Amino acid sequence: MTMDIIEGDSMDNELLPMWAIDEIWEQWKQSNELCGSTNFPLSVSTENCANANLTKVFDAEFKCLYEVPSHLIVHMPSARLNITRLVACRNYKSYEPSSCTMGSGCKFVHADVDYNTLETHPIHVNYIWRHESECTYERLPAGEVLEVLSADMTTVNLIPSEQVLNTRGACARHDIAEPLIRCKYFETNQTCFTGERCNFIHVVCVDPNAQGAFKRAPKVVAEPNASACTSPQHSNNIKGKKSVVGNNGSGFNKEEHSAGMRKAPEEGRHDGGSGWVPNVSSPSFEPSPVVQMALRQGLNGTCGLPQNAPQKPTSGPRSPSATTPPMGDTNTQEILAALRTAGVCGTGYASATTGRTVPQDQMNTLLSQLVSIMAQQAAAPRTITVAPSPQLDDPAAVGTLLFLPRGAAEAVAVQPVFDGSFLSTVVTLGAGQRRCTGTIQQPRPQPLGDVWQLYNSQIPGHDGTVPLNWPYAR
Repeated sequence: MTMDIIEGDSMDNELLPMWAIDEIWEQWKQSNELCGSTNFPLSVSTENCANANLTKVFDAEFKCLYEVPSHLIVHMPSARLNITRLVACRNYKSYEPSSCTMGSGCKFVHADVDYNTLETHPIHVNYIWRHESECTYERLPAGEVLEVLSADMTTVNLIPSEQVLNTRGACARHDIAEPLIRCKYFETNQTCFTGERCNFIHVVCVDPNAQGAFKRAPKVVAEPNASACTSPQHSNNIKGKKSVVGNNGSGFNKEEHSAGMRKAPEEGRHDGGSGWVPNVSSPSFEPSPVVQMALRQGLNGTCGLPQNAPQKPTSGPRSPSATTPPMGDTNTQEILAALRTAGVCGTGYASATTGRTVPQDQMNTLLSQLVSIMAQQAAAPRTITVAPSPQLDDPAAVGTLLFLPRGAAEAVAVQPVFDGSFLSTVVTLGAGQRRCTGTIQQPRPQPLGDVWQLYNSQIPGHDGTVPLNWPYAR
């Protein structure tokens, strides 16, 4: 008997060992936290450092960000108004002070400049809309359902395409192999300063009962103590809410995604550990192969890797709260060298990362390229055979547990499976998580002729039978 499977061990290769993937993932998380509450494009941040005479001003519709020369601004809103973001006045005309009737009491910025001559940085603000058709940002055409990972990489949801804004990541959904991921800044900080050029997904917040216009959506809270290597939760497990189930077994909850209502996070809080325990009694979640590939292995250093995964040699135990080393250290340079050998990144990363942390834009690009390589490697089919065994044909079993030694082409039948919840346990173990407490109930052994059949035998290559006169078997 032969079968085609996805080769999960393909990530354990010489160019991209698991410790390298783990290191890059940690650096990506660190870069997200270091950049604070905004994700201004690297060009904007660098230019501001070089020239302090520029003022960031948003257009009246909050669709783009301008950098206005400070000497051209003739009016700023009073500090007593406690305005945190400067917005261009839609009534003021250059060099015409009387064009705005509010005069010096205006809450917006007056500048003697043609905004069309300034460089435009598109942005997306997470507003609440009564219907997606009222959204002023460009959206994807209707007719598709996208499988999108949450920003903390713990849950997968099905999102109608008409509720997704046009971003670089969304428009390239058919051309790239990596999974689609929600934008952290768009959901947690309510504004993404890369807008249409963002590599992540911006989901429209829809609430038919919303009052007023241009009110920001509530901030989304990431799953506490969650990590990238945790299995996604099945959205159908939410009681009291109806879900539409897709072909892959995942659920799309209309109430959850239309309202987008979640509690705001504590200010300045960054959860580091991973104390999440999977619920193996829930229905098994089966995302697409690419999503399975991204979640099957531990990408987060706070979670343990499988024992057979190549580990980065360390001089001592690593504390979970230890600070992640900067991208300019020797270990990260080895990772970048390996990626350059694989033809993933150019030599520009070497000079850009010497002695400091990689900027957010470069880290996002590096992670995107890394996940693309992982997806291509995991998509390679592999044909294996299963050794003949009577345990494969047990009529009372729901399946058979197989054991495939690393590097082998033939799998061995270990034992038949009689409890459906055991399949969820296998999925949990495959994701690198510990099996939760609780014994799986299985039928008592029954005599078959002159032997007893042991259903809990876990000896590879053994047929699970012992002589009838064996006292322990009785």
